[in-house]
Amino acid sequence: MVLSIVAIRLQRKRQSMIFLGCTMLLGAVFLVNKFFEWKAKFHHGLYPGSEHLMARPPGERLFFGLYFGMTDSMVCT
Repeated sequence: MVLSIVAIRLQRKRQSMIFLGCTMLLGAVFLVNKFFEWKAKFHHGLYPGSEHLMARPPGERLFFGLYFGMTDSMVCT
């Protein structure tokens, strides 16, 4: 995205569009990757508030809480 903005400032519209397209493509790849990761976690009962996760040691609950919190913020922004 930054490269696209720099290209616009340098009046290189075509290059800017290529960088913008790459940004959108990589964003879509990220979302597909998160879908499969989260699907596997939910399948194993590892999601916020689940009984299976609450039965785990505090360190693992903290890890998964941070994992879901950080990846959810990235997906929602």
